[in-house]
Amino acid sequence: MMQAMIFAAGLGTRLRPLTDNKPKALVEMGGKPLIEYAMDHFYAEGARRIVVNVHHFANQVVEYLQRNGKNMWPEAEILISDESGRLLDTGGGLVKALPLFDKNEPIVVGNADVICDAPLAELLDMHKRIHNDATLLTRVRESTRQLLFDDMHYLCGWINTSSGKIKGDVNISDVPQYKQQAFCGIHIIEPLLVEEMKEEMGEVFGIMDGYLKLCQSKDIMNIELSKEYHWFDVGTTEKLQKAYNFFHKS
Repeated sequence: MMQAMIFAAGLGTRLRPLTDNKPKALVEMGGKPLIEYAMDHFYAEGARRIVVNVHHFANQVVEYLQRNGKNMWPEAEILISDESGRLLDTGGGLVKALPLFDKNEPIVVGNADVICDAPLAELLDMHKRIHNDATLLTRVRESTRQLLFDDMHYLCGWINTSSGKIKGDVNISDVPQYKQQAFCGIHIIEPLLVEEMKEEMGEVFGIMDGYLKLCQSKDIMNIELSKEYHWFDVGTTEKLQKAYNFFHKS
């Protein structure tokens, strides 16, 4: 059974004014809430336990899932990780949700503000065969934030190509030797690695900072998303419109 988590707790500030009275997960594209795109994708790929974290207008997301869950995703167990009292960022959110998961199975993680049709079941199978601690879905695309991977696809660091800031165990002079890929916001992680992140990072942290902290001692690899699959970050009003235009071509 695939188990999954959808991050839906963010404030959605980049989507204002659409998020002035609703969470970003319920912002609509073509009359369909963003959370529904994510839920449909994960469910179609075989996820039968889906955890959704909530914070901003948390009750609206909970009510939406309670109202529609059984009809739209009848075989799924939909669980809520409530962060309404304190926003924990992506890494902290995963740590808080960990008790809701089977600790013997990897967790497939995604975002409510990413629309993608990646073959999650295939990615999960590859993750298990390789015995990774984490597998990150990436793509060659324009972004000032690039992950750095060696020739064996192991994560080594991160660079902001605009500012030159780097993270991880890399030097700026060595950056050209690494493959640069942008993170797609979809990843697979072993529960044991989440527990180790908590010990290293505390309760509030971004998941990528956790990966970069542990990438020298853990098997954290990437799989590049083929161009045959669609991927859209819809976290801003401009990007949301771009995705809408793509999917609703005349």
